[in-house]
Amino acid sequence: MDGDIRYGGYLAKILKRFDYQIYTATTAREALESVITVVPSLVILSLNLKDMDSFKFMQGLKKNPMTAGIPFIMLTRQDDQREETKSFLSGALDCLSVPVSVERLYRSVQTVVETTPRTDIRIRMLLPVKINKTTDAERTCMLDISERGLFLASSEPSAVSTSLNLLINLNGRLIPAEAVVLHKNENGEGPYLQAGMGLQFIKISPPDRAAIQQFIKEEILRGISPDIPLQ
Repeated sequence: MDGDIRYGGYLAKILKRFDYQIYTATTAREALESVITVVPSLVILSLNLKDMDSFKFMQGLKKNPMTAGIPFIMLTRQDDQREETKSFLSGALDCLSVPVSVERLYRSVQTVVETTPRTDIRIRMLLPVKINKTTDAERTCMLDISERGLFLASSEPSAVSTSLNLLINLNGRLIPAEAVVLHKNENGEGPYLQAGMGLQFIKISPPDRAAIQQFIKEEILRGISPDIPLQ
């Protein structure tokens, strides 16, 4: 039971790295008090609450008109089909088998809470980037990066559909890629209210794409140690 609580705390730290606001509770009583005070967008529930059966807790919230619409994701023991079946029958929208991978956690939460869910993890970083390497000097840029593309902060974003050659310095590994501008923001627009352009990779080698995936995972897990090893 204490291991479940520690693992829940570990997942909460990862979710904060995804820029979600998180509240953790170790008992059903704490959880009930918190969801009534501020109704959350999602509850991730362990099977082993200290003071109440988890399924009864979930059913109790669904009977309350104030909390009936809260979606649930259940943490289950690995490969326990019986627990998964019972969780779905009780109203869970997804089940995460512990230990859960970073990617699986991200996609599950995105699917439940976002209107346009992402499948690829994206993190915000300062990285050196060279654009159109034959003419432009390398600049350290604020960007959101995923394995499929990036949002690059720029005071002069290129027009939509423009193709750009990039050289991304990923902790000393140079990642060449060709990307196309999908959208651009002016100052005051977008989630960061910052001018820039959203780019999708159209040419990047599989090893370089894998290097970006690994870099993102390492950045998310930096300084966070699980009590249960990741898959």
